[in-house]
Amino acid sequence: QDDMLSGNPITVQEQAYDLDAMMNGMDIDDSVEMIKEKGYVNVEFMIKFLADRFDDMNSIMVENEITQDYIDYIRAIPKTQAALKIDRKINVTNNIYTDFSYDGTQETTRQISLSALKQTYTSVMENTQFKDNASLITSLGDVYMQAPSDEEYILSQYDLNEGGRIAKEKNEIMIVVNQDWALTDLLLAQLGYYNQQEFLNIAYKSDDDPSNDLDIPVKEKLSYQELMGKKFVWYDNDTVFTKNTSTNPMEVAMSPFTYNAYEQEEWQNGLEFEIVGVLMPKEEINYGCLEAGFYYTEKLSDYIIEKNIQSEISNFLIEQNSDTFQTVVVNGMQTSMGITYKYSYRYEGVDYNDITGYVGKVDAMTALMGAFGGMGGSSGGSGNGSSMSDIDTYKLTLRDLGGVDVANDISIYATDFETKDEVIAYLDAWNNDGDIVVNGKTLTKAERSEIKYTDTLSLIISMINTMIDIITIALISFTSLALVVSCVMIAIITYVSVVERVKEIGVIRSLGGRKKDVSNLFNAETLVIGLGSGLIGVGFTYIMSFIVNIIVKSAAGFSIMNLTFGSAVIMISLSVGLTVLSGIIPSRKAAKQDPVVALRTE
Repeated sequence: QDDMLSGNPITVQEQAYDLDAMMNGMDIDDSVEMIKEKGYVNVEFMIKFLADRFDDMNSIMVENEITQDYIDYIRAIPKTQAALKIDRKINVTNNIYTDFSYDGTQETTRQISLSALKQTYTSVMENTQFKDNASLITSLGDVYMQAPSDEEYILSQYDLNEGGRIAKEKNEIMIVVNQDWALTDLLLAQLGYYNQQEFLNIAYKSDDDPSNDLDIPVKEKLSYQELMGKKFVWYDNDTVFTKNTSTNPMEVAMSPFTYNAYEQEEWQNGLEFEIVGVLMPKEEINYGCLEAGFYYTEKLSDYIIEKNIQSEISNFLIEQNSDTFQTVVVNGMQTSMGITYKYSYRYEGVDYNDITGYVGKVDAMTALMGAFGGMGGSSGGSGNGSSMSDIDTYKLTLRDLGGVDVANDISIYATDFETKDEVIAYLDAWNNDGDIVVNGKTLTKAERSEIKYTDTLSLIISMINTMIDIITIALISFTSLALVVSCVMIAIITYVSVVERVKEIGVIRSLGGRKKDVSNLFNAETLVIGLGSGLIGVGFTYIMSFIVNIIVKSAAGFSIMNLTFGSAVIMISLSVGLTVLSGIIPSRKAAKQDPVVALRTE
């Protein structure tokens, strides 16, 4: 459970679900008893049921008003309790450029933005037998993400390559690999580590027809030097987005800005990144705080906000009283306000120039429908009977552009379950009555809006623990019965030993031994039995743990048995205690033997 904490942090977002309300709502029985009447069929009112469920879902959706005061309050959480990630969710791929080549030669190498590079690969794939799945490339998640700001917390879960270090400055980034020390080919392709021919060859080799394979090698491994030697440069919005100065209002309304897919020679003041380290999950970590990808620092996020919050494109959206550019593309034709750009690529010796690309994140559901054949029939709004597979929706928000200063996505990584409870109590204090002091500023209850956080792991663990508690009660019942039986058997064995050694008891008493000495003799024997059985049990457990963990880890990737030293000591002490307790009555009976009668006993 502690390991899972890093992969399931407590989150605070602008839009969140009230999980407590959802769980409470699950207990409500809305079923209506229907009377079965011969000759009639009852009507089940599904529309009402769905409407009620829709209202229920809306009721558990909450809008959090995350202010700078709340951000400052979160930052005041002690570092001993949790690590933080204060993320503004900026889409940095539109502003980061890297070198990309058709065939790996200098002549075909150009500096292209990461978002345009992704679009290029989508277009290339649409010319191959994999065209049905090409739109999935565009819908893939971000490859650049913000890392938590706590270096010590990250290093508790990840090892660094030799000579590497944690990214700290705005121009520093680091690479995180998965448990197998790997990065996916799609991720590497989106970052320009494969040229176009290499990427196509990987796709062709995934097909069963070897005749399509290109006669070029495929990189199956990349050295740290290759990974860290790649060049990435960030440019601000006013550099990469050009305002449309046309005198045609309709043209400006349809495309108010044009995006530059390729780096221009006259561009100045770009921020060149340095890849400072490669992070690998520690052997015992299964749920790390970082998934595979490239990570930048919070300082870069601050720098982007500083440069872009007053950019022309950000101010345009603010003036339009909107926070979103949205482009709906039907059969390749733009139908609403958006931002376009031109790019080119080469396929099988043919140059495709002035291909129109669209800036923003494509709707993932639309991409999936397009990849798997769509829904078919009319799209219900395109006006031309197009299927869903012909429609792409691109969205670019003010937040994507770095035009919003306050963070909207907070992740809190507790170090263990005890400190997680302390963190939750800290978060609850914001919503409770009374004043709160933040950076010397006193905030009353009326000045604070209620903030709902999401603690998914606690919900899952509570459900699992309820089931485990039921199983535990059953196991304890059977185990208790076994312990009672074993105690009775030890008492019988000790009693039989007393009966068979009556004359020995008589000799001890006649030579001056006290009742206490006789009792101690048998108590010592039961203690040895308990100690021996405890050591055997613990030793057997350690042997079985080693065997079982090898089997489970090969199947599930993690160990399941772990008897700690403290638990082993407790188990041995319990074994000794039970045997000594079982031998008390027989040992007292032995101590009470009359020496004269005992000596006469054969």
